[in-house]
Amino acid sequence: MLNHKISYSKRFTIIFEICLISTLISFITILRYVLYFLPNIELVTFFLLIFVLLFKNTFSFVLINSFCLVQIILFGQSDLFYFVIYNFYAIIIIVLRKNIFSYQYLLAILFFLFGILFGALYSFNYLIINNFNFKIMLAYYIKGIPFDLIHGIGNLLLFLFLYYPTQKIIKQFALNNTNLFNIKYLNNII
Repeated sequence: MLNHKISYSKRFTIIFEICLISTLISFITILRYVLYFLPNIELVTFFLLIFVLLFKNTFSFVLINSFCLVQIILFGQSDLFYFVIYNFYAIIIIVLRKNIFSYQYLLAILFFLFGILFGALYSFNYLIINNFNFKIMLAYYIKGIPFDLIHGIGNLLLFLFLYYPTQKIIKQFALNNTNLFNIKYLNNII
């Protein structure tokens, strides 16, 4: 049964959040397709984690899990483990959020480590699929180390080039939509 006593402003906020989530998911998905020809260089991690830094926690997790669901619909069940990886990354960012704005190089190093850790975390997918055969998981991980290094370096370079312009754009948007953003953290941006 629908609650008809929700105020007009609350309804507008809910509709706005749904539209914003769908727009951001579309944006990130298109970016994934555009850079798909580059091995392990992608903007998905960058934007998802920037959004985790700036949006409130519930909105961030809805955005991440909705994005992962869209990826499963588009790419199949092999992307199922992204739920675990991106939520794990988000929890790390949320825990470190207070210190990250003070030490933005910490965030750059974190993005580099996320690129390197991706293969290790994704190899657990092969552990589960192959009846907990650690040899297969280890072989998959070792085989992917060069790609993980490329992923880490790509994350680091993308962060260094895109962090400040992205922060400026998001801060301008956030000033008009204070109910979605962590305002106390936005005050530390630039």
